[in-house]
Amino acid sequence: MPGERHAPTQSPAPHLLWSTPHVAPPAHPHAPPDGLPLGPARRCNRRRQTADLKHIATYYALERRFGIHIAIGGRVRTNGREGTIVDTAGEQLKIQFDGAEMPSTRHFTWDMEYKTATGWTAAKPVPVP
Repeated sequence: MPGERHAPTQSPAPHLLWSTPHVAPPAHPHAPPDGLPLGPARRCNRRRQTADLKHIATYYALERRFGIHIAIGGRVRTNGREGTIVDTAGEQLKIQFDGAEMPSTRHFTWDMEYKTATGWTAAKPVPVP
């Protein structure tokens, strides 16, 4: 009949699936691993972290000197405590130690060891000329 509405026979478009609670949204190619949207604040945070990590890698040359690649999510050990790099703070790293409630801030060469493909590797400061 005219004016009568029928239910659609096709499934909804993939971009509309996000509103259905039991269906996960399609993954964005640059989405963070936690699956949360990459909004302006997260993009700004990501740029800051990238700049901090690039400075660390360039100035201290840890990858060239020791084979250490510093990245968010990397495993570290200091004074027998292990943890995960969760953020940067300028020339320091924020480490979430296993079993701790809050992350701690540490300089990345001060008594720090990093998990690498060959095991734990100690980071040393740049030698003074």
